[in-house]
Amino acid sequence: MLLYVTADYCGYCRKMERDSWSNAGVANRVNQQFVPLKLDAEKYEQLVARLGVRGYPATIVLDAESQHVQTIEGFVGPQKLLKALENRSTQQNPRR
Repeated sequence: MLLYVTADYCGYCRKMERDSWSNAGVANRVNQQFVPLKLDAEKYEQLVARLGVRGYPATIVLDAESQHVQTIEGFVGPQKLLKALENRSTQQNPRR
């Protein structure tokens, strides 16, 4: 699972959505290898706190047993994000 934690007021979140999440390679990797979930930090404050998120945007990768694998904090450009997701997706089963 891939959790994208965002907030309406977060400028870097909008930049990440525009530059990184909309990138064809990133979108393809996410859709093939993960179950993506966009999480509104303001709406789910308690969950975001339990996840240990300190700033936005935050990308959290969980394994098939919902165990934390990786947290990527802050804006990440498409190439760096793709590389991080490629490294993690090899440890997970592809979504079918």
